[in-house]
Amino acid sequence: MASIGGEAEDGGLAVAAINGGDALIVGYTDSNGWGTRVPWALRVDSVLNVVWQRALPVDAGGVALGAVVLPDGTSVLASRELLAGAAGYGVRWHHVDTGSGELLGQTAFATGTWLLPQGLSLQGDTLVTWVTDFASGTAQPAALLSTWSGEAWNVVGERHWGTPGLTEELAAGVITADRWWIASTERPTMDSARVRVRCTDAEAQVHWSALAPIDEVQVEANAMSVVDTMVVVGMTVDEQGPSPLARVVRWDTSGTTPPFVIAPSNPAQVRAVRWNPPQLQYLFRTEVFGLGQGDMIYVRQGPLGGFIGAMSFGWEEAEEPEAMMEDGLGAVWLVGSTDHENPNVHVVRAPSDQIGDHHLVTSTTVLPGSLSLHEPGPEPRIAAFPNPSRAQVTLSGLPCPASAAHFVAFTLRGTILATGRADQLDVSSWPSGTYLIDVRCGTSHYSLRLVRS
Repeated sequence: MASIGGEAEDGGLAVAAINGGDALIVGYTDSNGWGTRVPWALRVDSVLNVVWQRALPVDAGGVALGAVVLPDGTSVLASRELLAGAAGYGVRWHHVDTGSGELLGQTAFATGTWLLPQGLSLQGDTLVTWVTDFASGTAQPAALLSTWSGEAWNVVGERHWGTPGLTEELAAGVITADRWWIASTERPTMDSARVRVRCTDAEAQVHWSALAPIDEVQVEANAMSVVDTMVVVGMTVDEQGPSPLARVVRWDTSGTTPPFVIAPSNPAQVRAVRWNPPQLQYLFRTEVFGLGQGDMIYVRQGPLGGFIGAMSFGWEEAEEPEAMMEDGLGAVWLVGSTDHENPNVHVVRAPSDQIGDHHLVTSTTVLPGSLSLHEPGPEPRIAAFPNPSRAQVTLSGLPCPASAAHFVAFTLRGTILATGRADQLDVSSWPSGTYLIDVRCGTSHYSLRLVRS
């Protein structure tokens, strides 16, 4: 777990997996000295060290809301950009070298009205940017189709859904094979909202659509996950009480079972949801069940809502979770923002299958820095020597006596190999590969990576 940021306000809004166990985190930063909030991208390795970070240029300010890693290894970010003169919002794409963070190109796309991006998908060589379009005078779910040419993304098509005159805000879009899945919030009146899900093709022809079977007046879509014909949508219900409530609806669109509504027992808001058979996995935000003023809670349930396990991740200050993803090694990444130290990006990496019953994480976490946007973060204070190694490894630079240092060595998948209180460990029996070592000295916590050659 780590808090990453500069002296002003920073936050994470989306995360994408990079081959090798790293992650690309995108969001925003005010810690840039430019006098305006701009999109921010960070590559973070599996022990949450910042590999590179880059503030991305926009004309009048903006935030990055989605990212995809392309087959060639580069990445594209989509940002909501404030247009000059407060004329509305548009979309800006940044093309970035995933290895170095170098900016390879950028393209802005704006219409005469507001255009609010929600996320990104990739279908073949076409980038699909999910947006809410206000061109008709009311909000409508839409998608921009674009392809790469030279140094720019060129829009080659647009897709729109919705009912003329009915306000409908897109919440999430997912592409599986040749089907597009869209979750949105319809607002029939000023004081009511309901959730609609659609299955369409790439030409925007609707093949299946349904409203969430929930009777409350204010129901808003937050997130969606799709596997085969199983669609899971996370929602927030506002019953005018002290805290909003979470609802999750699971549809089998093959028609074999009716929709199933899951109602968690604690007041919370769904921020991300994953249907990872045979489990449902949620990222919740709550103020009444966790560490403090606002917390990031990861929950696992069975397909019918039976509780499996949960955990709060955070500090006593408020956390705002935003996104969740599983990397190629099976670990779950949780991303958002935190007020720990000051407003920063909040990042958690945890082995999904080893998260057990709920308990609070209150350990001190070393910050990768009061991260300057123009200087790299500080080097780790401890090191493993030799690295790579085939036999005995010594932990150097410990800020406490060896007898007081507690280490845990585990694989990238989260399997624990060794624990102890010493500054040495024997790796001769370990298979060749990369391992993580977690070291604690008193209340201080350090992580490093070790290669067994």
